[in-house]
Amino acid sequence: LVTLGYRENLTLSQIKTFLDMESHEERIQDIISRNKELEATEERKRKAKQLEMQRKEATRSGRSNMPSAPSYPTYTPPPTQPAVTDTYDSYNAEKNKSFQKSLPARSKGMQLGKKTKTTSMFEQVRGDLGPEAEAPLVPSAPAASASVQAAAPAVSSDREGLHITVAETISAKLSREGSLESFEVKGDLQLRITDPSLTQVQLALALGDTHGAQLNSHPKVDKAAFKNDKIIQLTDTSKGFPANNSIGVMRWRLAAKAEDI
Repeated sequence: LVTLGYRENLTLSQIKTFLDMESHEERIQDIISRNKELEATEERKRKAKQLEMQRKEATRSGRSNMPSAPSYPTYTPPPTQPAVTDTYDSYNAEKNKSFQKSLPARSKGMQLGKKTKTTSMFEQVRGDLGPEAEAPLVPSAPAASASVQAAAPAVSSDREGLHITVAETISAKLSREGSLESFEVKGDLQLRITDPSLTQVQLALALGDTHGAQLNSHPKVDKAAFKNDKIIQLTDTSKGFPANNSIGVMRWRLAAKAEDI
C-alpha cells in the first residue's frame, strides 16, 4: 500500500479491521444523534403539556378576565420510520428490530405526574448494535491453544515404547526491500518413554556440521558423554528416565546476521 509516496506494509486483515473500526464509530455517532433527537422531541411535548396545564389553571382561578378561545385537542402523528428497501443486509434488519423494541409504547390520553424512565446512553447503544457489538473483531488466541492441547492426547495413543520429537522454530527479520537482515533458529529434542523397560536408554546423535550453534543438554544428562561422544544418557546410569513423561533432553540455538550467511 502506497500512501502519499510512502510505502506501508499492511495485510488484507489489517485493512478490513480498520474499515470495521471506522464503520463502528459511525454507527455509534448515528445512534447518539438519533437518541438526542428523540429526547428533544419528548422535552418539547413535556413543555407543551406543562404550558397547557398552566393556562387551564389560570382560567379556572379567574386570573384571566379575557375570554379565551376554545381549545381543541390536537392530533400529533407518530414519527414515521424511514422506509427500508428490500436489498438491506442482515445487520440493518437486526439493528432496526432492536431499535423498535427499545422505543417506549405511547400512552393514550394525558397522564399527570408520570415520569418517563430513560435508560443510560450506553445501554441504548449496546441494545441498538445487537450481538455484533459483543463479538470481538479478532478471534482470541487461547481458544486455538486449547484446541491444540485437546488434540495432543489423541496423538499419544499411536506412540510406541520410545518416542522422540524434534521441534524447531525459525524467526527472521527482513527489510522493506525484502532482503534478509538477521535470523535465529531454536530447537529442542523431547524424549518420551512409555515402556518402563526402556528407561535406561542411550541416544547416539549424528550432528554433523552445526555451523556454530549452541548445544545444551538437560542438567541430569552426562555432560562428558554428550560433549565428547554426542551420546545422551543420565549421569547416574543406575537410574533411568521417568516413564510416561515428555522430557526436553537437548536444546540448540543458532543466531546469525546477513553478512554471516
